[in-house]
Amino acid sequence: MNEETGEKNTKSKLRNVLKAKLLSNDGFEENEANKIDDTDSESCDSDNRANYKDASNTPLEERRIRNRLAARKCREKRKQRIWNLEKICSSLEERISALHKEIAGLDNQKSSLSKLLQNHACCRFVTSKNMFV
Repeated sequence: MNEETGEKNTKSKLRNVLKAKLLSNDGFEENEANKIDDTDSESCDSDNRANYKDASNTPLEERRIRNRLAARKCREKRKQRIWNLEKICSSLEERISALHKEIAGLDNQKSSLSKLLQNHACCRFVTSKNMFV
C-alpha cells in the first residue's frame, strides 16, 4: 500500500513538472498543458504502469543492467579467447603432423644411406660402436 501512494505521488509530481515545462515553452499554449489530465493510478492500465516502471530505473535495476552487459562482454571475450586458442591448437597440430612426416622422411633417408654405406666396398671398416664409416 505504501508503494502505491509513493507511485501516485511520483506520477502527480511528473504531471506537474510536464505542465510547468509546457507552459514555460513559447511554442506551447496553455491548452496543450491542460490536455494532461490528473487521472489516478487506478484508471491507468497495467501496461502504462509497466512502462512507467521500466522508464525509471532504480539503482538495483541499473546495477542489474550493468551486470548483464558485463556478463555479455565477459562471455564474448571468453568465446573469442576459446576461438583463438582453438586456432592456435589446430596450427600446432598441423605443425606436429608436418614434423612427424619430416621425421619419417629423415628416417627413410637415414636407413637408405646406411644401406648404401654398408654396401660401399672401399669403406668397410667397423668403428668401436659397430658403425660403418
